[in-house]
Amino acid sequence: MMMTLNDDIERLVARLESEVPEEEAYFAIFEISNETERSSIQANAHGLQRFAAELLKASLKVDEVLAKEEQSTIPIGPGESDWTHGDIFIDCIEPVAERPEVVVEPYEETWQDKAISFGCLALVLFIVFLTIVGVITVIRWIF
Repeated sequence: MMMTLNDDIERLVARLESEVPEEEAYFAIFEISNETERSSIQANAHGLQRFAAELLKASLKVDEVLAKEEQSTIPIGPGESDWTHGDIFIDCIEPVAERPEVVVEPYEETWQDKAISFGCLALVLFIVFLTIVGVITVIRWIF
């Protein structure tokens, strides 16, 4: 009997769920307060292993969900269990059939960006001008 990758994943998930103690696991996703589009994960090894098991279980359902038209997401645990904490909870996965192309829009410089650049340049030139005037004044005062 030939083992498939899905069989290996199912065995690994079962092993992770049975051998990784939930009471010792810690997994949390936090939003980084000073940056709105970034987040971080705080976790111990057991928490990462339990969360990996949840993701692996979801990976086994992707083809099934894509084949159905009425269901477009895969609910994943653990939800708000004793080992998950943080600001952000991931409740489901929305599978895609193909890897979508990521379109990165080029940054267009706004007038505010230009004003800041101009303001910084003007400030530097003003400081240079004042330094020259100060040096000339000191030289005239000495002589």
